[in-house]
Amino acid sequence: MKSYKYYTPVEVAEILLELLPAKKYNKVIDICCGSWNLLNVAQMKFPNAKYFGVDVDREAKALCLDSAKFLCEDGRKFAIAQHELGKKYDLILSNPPFGYISEDDRVFPDISIDELIPELLTKRYEHEMMQANMLLTEKDGVLIFILPSTFVEGYSAHKIRKAVAKKFCILKIVQLPNETFGSKKISTYALIMKLRGCAEADSTEYLVMSKKRVEKYEITSLKNIKEERILSGNWIENIENRKSKCLHVQSYRGNISSSQMSATGKRILHCSSLFLREEWKPGVRYCNDECVLESGKKVYPGDIIVNRIGKYAGYWAQCKEEAYISDCIIAFSATDISELRRIFIQNSKNGRLLVPVKGVSTKYVSDYDICNLLEI
Repeated sequence: MKSYKYYTPVEVAEILLELLPAKKYNKVIDICCGSWNLLNVAQMKFPNAKYFGVDVDREAKALCLDSAKFLCEDGRKFAIAQHELGKKYDLILSNPPFGYISEDDRVFPDISIDELIPELLTKRYEHEMMQANMLLTEKDGVLIFILPSTFVEGYSAHKIRKAVAKKFCILKIVQLPNETFGSKKISTYALIMKLRGCAEADSTEYLVMSKKRVEKYEITSLKNIKEERILSGNWIENIENRKSKCLHVQSYRGNISSSQMSATGKRILHCSSLFLREEWKPGVRYCNDECVLESGKKVYPGDIIVNRIGKYAGYWAQCKEEAYISDCIIAFSATDISELRRIFIQNSKNGRLLVPVKGVSTKYVSDYDICNLLEI
């Protein structure tokens, strides 16, 4: 498929379909069906259901199930039309393309529909597809959605997670193997969720899928996440103020954005590609907005800062000055600075932490992965 470099492997689809709540599914749809792998596996599991595949790529028709209906159409516009007709589906499957879209390619900003989630009105394609799939969900319907790890872990998606959890019950969060979509490592999760109704789950199961050998996937249940945490938007872990028993380490992310910076003012340590004597150094920007600075987060001499985003994500340095930090920096402080530095050196190679770099178009490192690596 020319439009689908990252289709869902059949073996992954089989495991995800096994995790669905036990119920009768009558109408199953994928509005970004591509390879049809998700629908093929669903048909084997639920042979009596009716199947619908929608895709902008005409080539997808060649892979259509014998008993399915295919429409060559933009899935977002299809979902809006179906919503207006009152047509719903009880199982929705989706592995959409990820990434930013231009203003002209957006569909939902000018649509007046009460069911839309305002926090999802962004310029990301997967967010628009999520809106579309939500519009198709029957009252007791279930949705499987594959998303970049940022949606589940990232600070920037916190408000979106809260808004989604308010409307949908998150049944399972499944961390997929980085090699799920081929040689290009992409960190992703699958969410299994349903519209909130009378019978709500009191916790969400957090699962990790791993690839043990060629075409063999296994799944491990890590823990149950309490409903309060899901509703708070902190689905995986609240990194803020996380402390170790022995070092009393505190980790926190900066909160001054590029749009709040100026040509003069107080110093702001920022992400950079600067190296001096083979050591990474933060960039320096400025901010003169007293309201921003009043709540701005700082680092102090001895603290360690990590470049969170971009080509040099994961590189770190030890601070020599007191300064504010941007939202592209993660900071670590400890009662025993020398021991903290030793741990960072021990877990680094050529000045970069040995944590996975995630993201599709924009690379980043996760607060969660750093804390797990350092065991704090």
